[in-house]
Amino acid sequence: MAWAYPQKEENLAALLIKQDYKCNVCQFDYAPFMDAIAAKELVRGGVDCDWRTEYLWQFYKRLKMKVPHERRPEVDHIVPIYKGGIPLGMENHQVICYTCHKTKTGKDLSGKRTKPDLQD
Repeated sequence: MAWAYPQKEENLAALLIKQDYKCNVCQFDYAPFMDAIAAKELVRGGVDCDWRTEYLWQFYKRLKMKVPHERRPEVDHIVPIYKGGIPLGMENHQVICYTCHKTKTGKDLSGKRTKPDLQD
């Protein structure tokens, strides 16, 4: 279901794995935060797992809350939909931090808009 709900934790996890747990623009590293979340769960008597190989949606939900607001991970369309980018699927998505997303969106909003080709 990650392709249909790109902002959900499942897609965030898949994209972060693909990007080695870094923002695709500024390379901010989310791995130390994931280590801290996993360590806290282990101490709490919760889940004992390797977060790099096992998907646990609650870890990614906590990641969004634990990271400073300006570095919060967000799923972004590489090519905006209104410029012809694919709206669903994972090919046109990347994880970038809030600050980079805000900057990229500002740049994306400038320029010519195109209609996506829906003839496929």
